[in-house]
Amino acid sequence: MKSIPTDIARTLTARFPGVQDTALYSALQGHMGCVLGSEQPPLDFVYANCGEYHYFGGNPDHPQAEALIRSLPAGAYLVSFEEAWKALFTRLLAGRHEVQERYMLQKNMDALDEKKLEGFFSAVPEGFRLVAMDGPLFRRVLPLPWAHEYLEQYASEEDFCKQGFGFALLQGEEAACIAPAFSVFDEGIEVGIATNPAFRKRGLATVCAARLVYEAKRRGLLANWDAANKLSLHLAMKLGYAYEGTYTVHHILS
Repeated sequence: MKSIPTDIARTLTARFPGVQDTALYSALQGHMGCVLGSEQPPLDFVYANCGEYHYFGGNPDHPQAEALIRSLPAGAYLVSFEEAWKALFTRLLAGRHEVQERYMLQKNMDALDEKKLEGFFSAVPEGFRLVAMDGPLFRRVLPLPWAHEYLEQYASEEDFCKQGFGFALLQGEEAACIAPAFSVFDEGIEVGIATNPAFRKRGLATVCAARLVYEAKRRGLLANWDAANKLSLHLAMKLGYAYEGTYTVHHILS
């Protein structure tokens, strides 16, 4: 397969019908990840990747499609709204994957009340401090197992400082929770939230997420929220997002 130049990749949204993931836009717009296409016939099969998310479009019968799907590692999420691609994922990954339901939230920043968000992120629990993520903190948190997948999309510490932003709650110098821009695209960011297992169920995600969303709104950016589970969905709705619908992804387990 060949790498697709950004000026061409930007025109390929229609090859992924129904997909509204902003991580896909991040790849197609050249901010992060990659976009590949088949050699022959031209772009009969298109693949985009951002972090652990892998998007498939075009002809699922293309001979390069099977090899690419089989090569993906454990932890990968395969995304398509087309039944032919879903059937291919199921056949090739039999015994190695699970189908997961995800939740879409409406992309409407006007519905988010800034004073309400301020109230959430002003309630920092005693013993913690809320800080903006900088290069050194990014570098320190990146290797942590609970945080890595939320930062790995960035090519480097410098790339994060140039394109992204985020917030963290620290206890002393230990990171307890982070809310970085998971990915960036022309119009905004994808919300990312991760909590250190030792600090869960203390309301830290609410504080961090509210601060990230508030900052995006202040900058005139869309803070897209795509919930991987019902806890994430409920947090999004608590902050003011409105539920839009569900879709499924195929998650490689081994």
